[in-house]
Amino acid sequence: MVFGVLVVSLQPSETPAIVFSSIFSSEFGQGEDDAALQAARVARKSALSQVVSRLYSESVFKRSLLSGPAPPLAPGQSVFDLPHYHDGGVFRLPAGSPFSTRKLVLWERIINCVCVFICDPDDNIALAESALSYFLKFVCAQFPRAAEQPSETLTGAEHLSTFLRMHLPHGQLLFASSTMEKQLDREAEAYLAVA
Repeated sequence: MVFGVLVVSLQPSETPAIVFSSIFSSEFGQGEDDAALQAARVARKSALSQVVSRLYSESVFKRSLLSGPAPPLAPGQSVFDLPHYHDGGVFRLPAGSPFSTRKLVLWERIINCVCVFICDPDDNIALAESALSYFLKFVCAQFPRAAEQPSETLTGAEHLSTFLRMHLPHGQLLFASSTMEKQLDREAEAYLAVA
């Protein structure tokens, strides 16, 4: 099960920022009163900040391994084809730091936009990576400037939430053929057209 999904802005000259998050777990509690809700929000924010901090160090390390500046894109070449523009990784978080159970964090970056899945360690990693790549491509297709300015996704959080509701219901990874993914995309478009 996917615990949470993040879209993070990793601008070179700015502090990393979460521009979208969706959590599918009640690990931080639901809270019955305002004080409990506020405590749950603070705990969730702290945990996600720790994930982003680790993500930032992983991304900086990976970028430092690439030699030289990013080459210009050739005509017809996609940013998904060059490691200077597109990369990703996986890291583990031990129990208690920052979540009560162990987690596996998968991330994929396109220029300055990083999409993150926080998963249980026994999840199907190949399926999670495939879903993460599909989500990143959706983000880039839905928000053309999101690769350079991830904050653009703030204007369309309902699109991201609808996509996740269809493709990752309650955090469950789906085995989906390309035909099923297209059908889920059509259902999401129909839902957004009505809303």
